[in-house]
Amino acid sequence: MDYMAQLGLIACGTRLKRLSDMFYDEAQRIYAAAGVDFEPKYFALFSLVSERPGISMTEAASALGLSHVAVGKLARELAQKGLFTILPSETDRRRSDLTLSERGEALLHRLEPIWTLIEAGVQEVSDQMPCGIMRFIDELETAIATQAVSRHVITTLDSPTRGIVEILDYAPRHRAHFERLNRAWISRHFTLEPLDQAILSDPERHLIQTGGAVLFARLDGRIVGTCGLKKDHAHSFELVKMAVSEDAQGRGVGKRLLDAAIERARNLGAETLFLWTSSRLESALALYRKRGFRQVAPPEPSEYERADVYMELALSNEAE
Repeated sequence: MDYMAQLGLIACGTRLKRLSDMFYDEAQRIYAAAGVDFEPKYFALFSLVSERPGISMTEAASALGLSHVAVGKLARELAQKGLFTILPSETDRRRSDLTLSERGEALLHRLEPIWTLIEAGVQEVSDQMPCGIMRFIDELETAIATQAVSRHVITTLDSPTRGIVEILDYAPRHRAHFERLNRAWISRHFTLEPLDQAILSDPERHLIQTGGAVLFARLDGRIVGTCGLKKDHAHSFELVKMAVSEDAQGRGVGKRLLDAAIERARNLGAETLFLWTSSRLESALALYRKRGFRQVAPPEPSEYERADVYMELALSNEAE
């Protein structure tokens, strides 16, 4: 399996760079096949100058969203190849203006039909994606620009709650996390069953509106755990859909979440908290046993095919 894919979102920047390299390699093959001496890295600046002759390096950097240093380096390389002319501005000697040389103009006429074919090829690939390549890139760039990842991370690093597991009550904006976290562990070990699908798609209806609750665990700004309480009878609740993301396991998230669920069940009037689990989930079983759950004979069969262990915790006894 691709290790980059295993790394998940933290490798997003590296994967986008790898994707960029893939596009560059494809373009380079096309230029070589057409017998054109041109590098993909020059495309954006070359195209911009062809459309706006006399543009300054500062204006080009702003238009492309690149640093002045990066644009200057590319411009000088293109000038060395005889494709650009770099001249001091007639109105401001501190400013350098860029234009295509005669050789650059000649190359442009060869490149334009090739660019049309490349655009058509990329469009064909994009059409196979649900959201389209360019729409995805536009939305991702906007999201990163308006919600700077660095600002969020630095704020979290300085936060007094860093490394502390916070317990949150259910809110509609967290619904996707409830489904995401549970789908991950169920799919990893078992198969999603109809009851899973029903609860994960509508926890309000199946848990909250019937008198139960849904809790979330947040660690360093991320939702990394969740669990639900399903009301069975007036004084009996079932612990359901408890999940902790793989990258947060071993950091006390499960214990903190379980303790919060037990306390919430008690506050809801529960005298008994029970759960169904699988003998294959050894870590979960160890956590439940450590917290006082006892494996007993079930009063009735489980609704889940995977469940073969029934456990109870007497909250009234625990309170005494």
